[in-house]
Amino acid sequence: MSKPQVATVQRRLQDLLAYPREDLGTELKNWLDLALEENKANLAQAILALANHGGGYVLLGFEEVGGG
Repeated sequence: MSKPQVATVQRRLQDLLAYPREDLGTELKNWLDLALEENKANLAQAILALANHGGGYVLLGFEEVGGG
């Protein structure tokens, strides 16, 4: 990855951490206990959906809150 690409990814991640929100390229997940099969399936589904979309981010430990 070139330096401009790294800088772009870093800015995107900083924006997501400051203002977490879901969209076609971003999935937000609360804390997931991956010892539970249903949580493993939920995470796998999110990753597959993003892969089908062309890539994106899964943020664990976040939830979207109305109004920002």
